[in-house]
Amino acid sequence: MRITPHIWLSLALLGTLVGCRAAERVERYDDKATGDYVIVRGEFSREPDKLSTGEQRKFYKDGSLCELSNWQDGKQHGHYEFRYPGGQLGLQGTFQNGKPVGEWVEYSQNGSEKLRWVQ
Repeated sequence: MRITPHIWLSLALLGTLVGCRAAERVERYDDKATGDYVIVRGEFSREPDKLSTGEQRKFYKDGSLCELSNWQDGKQHGHYEFRYPGGQLGLQGTFQNGKPVGEWVEYSQNGSEKLRWVQ
């Protein structure tokens, strides 16, 4: 599925209608390192001196979710997950003030659990 600029605008408007705060914005940009693209919702900045807060979703070129992360004051904070191309969950856990905490689970591409550990 190819996501067009019209769909991006619709998603941004939908976010506004369902209660996004006025300070939030939805932004799309290409990740030059991977060729994937990123959508951020919240107060995000790619400038090193500004702290980011909110949810960031990174997508593969085909539109499927690659990574979901949450940020608070420039540090990862909250639920994190990575997905393989095609949508299968690959890794999930929690960050607190930029550090992994609690239980983490890694999955293989076929969905079986590979590793489980506690930070």
